[in-house]
Amino acid sequence: MKLATNELLIEAKNRGISVALIQEPYVGASRVMKSYRGARIFQSAGPRDGTVKAAIAVFNPDLNVVQYPKLTTNNIVVVGLRTGAWEITLVSFYFENSEGGQPITPDLEYLVRIDKEIGSKKWIIGGDANAKSSWWGSPLNDHRGEEMLGALNELGLHIQNRGETPTFDTIRGGLTKSITDACVESMPIKKSNETLTLPWWSEELADLKRNVATKKRRIRNAAPIRRSKVIEEYLKQKEKYELEAAKAQTESWKEFCCKQDREGVWEGIYRVIGRTTNREEDQPLVKEGEVLDEKGSVKFLAETFYPDDLTDAENSDHRQTRAEAEKVNDGKQVEPCDPPFTMAELQQASESFNPKKAPGADGFTADICQHVIRNHSDAFLIFLNKCLEIPSLSRALEEGYGRGVEKAGKD
Repeated sequence: MKLATNELLIEAKNRGISVALIQEPYVGASRVMKSYRGARIFQSAGPRDGTVKAAIAVFNPDLNVVQYPKLTTNNIVVVGLRTGAWEITLVSFYFENSEGGQPITPDLEYLVRIDKEIGSKKWIIGGDANAKSSWWGSPLNDHRGEEMLGALNELGLHIQNRGETPTFDTIRGGLTKSITDACVESMPIKKSNETLTLPWWSEELADLKRNVATKKRRIRNAAPIRRSKVIEEYLKQKEKYELEAAKAQTESWKEFCCKQDREGVWEGIYRVIGRTTNREEDQPLVKEGEVLDEKGSVKFLAETFYPDDLTDAENSDHRQTRAEAEKVNDGKQVEPCDPPFTMAELQQASESFNPKKAPGADGFTADICQHVIRNHSDAFLIFLNKCLEIPSLSRALEEGYGRGVEKAGKD
């Protein structure tokens, strides 16, 4: 339990709590937890090297408390409770974990030491280990959680967490409840009617998933002698569920790919994307603080990306390039502008096609084009080199490969 104020006493009285294991209590400048009327607080007697991070509060005056000062530190508190009928040991702990990844091994070794010195198998420990493991409801696992789980098994302790349900309370003076109530009043929760459906999901898969969850819960409550058997059953059921789910996904995808009704495969994908993606409006262009309209935006883009070809700032290299270009434009260029394509260049270009690219309106995918070029490479090479000689073919090739083929056929 994380303590902020003496409201802990009120909660203990309302709920009939006799004992509380406390971590990270409010200590203030004194670095120790203050005493409260109606509660006996047990913590480190003199924290010279730091702040008290763990404590135990006993609210029931009829309980006889046995202290273990030699085993109690700023982060670990050990007390014994005795009545006429039973005796039990309580341990409240807080294990540090800095950003650099402080090891948990020394803290776990200290728990083993407590077990050896007390010599009692009737004990309850509770605290914050700063360790993640699915065994106590964490969605992730880390190395601290694995070490913690191994130490608990060696000590013969059973984890009392149930799923993601916490075994602790956090008391912060009612501030969280006030904020929640205010948000509910000022910001009503919107309910969405949209439901996500998976085309490959079925009731059989749902049953398998529920069985996996059931067998996983049984591991936490299994006795040590049966734990290995229960884990084995859980892993088999999990593997069966994952295989059946993967099989259903594959079959669903094959069925989708085989549909050729009024639209092709890629048209269906484009249709889904078009329905699920919001179209963003183009933002108007601004020039010198003035918002431009359509015509002004086109003019501004043209002036920016296609400026006037001025000769005032040219150097010798620019003038030489301009002279060579004018020879070509005037038809004075004797030698061809470009050397003919080679078979190696054609093959390299064909192999560079991205197989993941979607086809155009003609439906030709990359593998189709590569297959055609590979089987008719000589014809394609002659056609491409002819485009360099005949101006009409060259212009058609620039406009588009498909249109270039059509123009070549007519010529």
